[in-house]
Amino acid sequence: ENGGAKATPLVHLIVPSLRAALVSPNKKVFAGGLEAVIQLSDATRDALNPHIHVLVVQMNKRNSDKELAPTILKAMQSLEEQGGPQAFAVIKSKVPTYCSVLI
Repeated sequence: ENGGAKATPLVHLIVPSLRAALVSPNKKVFAGGLEAVIQLSDATRDALNPHIHVLVVQMNKRNSDKELAPTILKAMQSLEEQGGPQAFAVIKSKVPTYCSVLI
């Protein structure tokens, strides 16, 4: 409860760890990083916007994995839903094939 207010000031400290999880060759670590991105996005709303480019690039690199693709899409959608048009613009610039869920 009220985790977003507590996590928002720490986003800049959390993002490097999330990125490290997303570059991990271990599929379970990557999947855990995706879940953390979804939860953090939902909790902090648009506070992740300045960091989306770092996360989305790593997510997109693993998008061809059929097991991970649905969770990757869910994470990108969460970032867009919480971050608004600014988040969509960053996601679209890094992943040209991404389609908005808000249209």
